[in-house]
Amino acid sequence: MEISLLSREISNTFIRVNNLKHSSQEKQDDLDLTIKSMHDIIIVFNRDNKILFSHFPENKKVEMRKMEEKAFLSNDFSLKVINLIDDLKDNGNTFDFEYPIIKNGRKYWYDVNISVKNDFNNQFDGVIVVIRDITSSKKMQKEMEEKIIELQKLNKLMIGRELKMVELKEIIKKMKKDE
Repeated sequence: MEISLLSREISNTFIRVNNLKHSSQEKQDDLDLTIKSMHDIIIVFNRDNKILFSHFPENKKVEMRKMEEKAFLSNDFSLKVINLIDDLKDNGNTFDFEYPIIKNGRKYWYDVNISVKNDFNNQFDGVIVVIRDITSSKKMQKEMEEKIIELQKLNKLMIGRELKMVELKEIIKKMKKDE
């Protein structure tokens, strides 16, 4: 009787473990699909400042993707992130900055967000770096600034013209009075 109960309990435990494994695999598959669908670059550093994981979107031209991989997996970029890690551990959970890459005389802009990654005990376990291409936004911003300057010049001309018209009307009025 006891062996039968023990056997049933072991069988139920194996079923629960199998169900947990299946559930864990489903969650991992969902995470993988989510990451694959993202347009952002993701780099995860472990607590020893080594790159643990990187994701570069597949929706870009191969040449552009290779340029980004070379730039963001380089020692220069990694050192920049590593230098910020101590500040992040001491002073906050996130840090943002813009990062330019120049390729063939053209400047590409990226928004870089670095977030602390903690373990289950809420202890520092590394950082997650999310990098978004903002080149087209920067270009639009520059174009808008140029248009605003153009409009300000036009406005100044129009106001100057109106003031000149008022001045001329006053002169005409004065001349008519003097007649």
